[in-house]
Amino acid sequence: SGLIVGDMDEEVSKIYLALEPTIEVISGMDENSLLLTHHPLIFSPLKKLDFSDVTARTLRLAVKKNIAIVATHTNYDKTHLNEFFATKTIGFE
Repeated sequence: SGLIVGDMDEEVSKIYLALEPTIEVISGMDENSLLLTHHPLIFSPLKKLDFSDVTARTLRLAVKKNIAIVATHTNYDKTHLNEFFATKTIGFE
């Protein structure tokens, strides 16, 4: 989680929110934007950028459009979701 693509020091013109950073989401975004997602685009290390793969195509489009992607998956789970699940869903105090 954290910055997946982009530069934390670069200014953005718009901020978008999505559960997942899909190619469809990025296709609909304006250039020079930031996409905040729950799930990261990359789950395991990339060994190549084969554009027949949807993850590689999504990365290529994000770079072409200067779209930064930040995922909050692990951060949110550790700070909020696990506590909510433990206390509200299964009743641990």
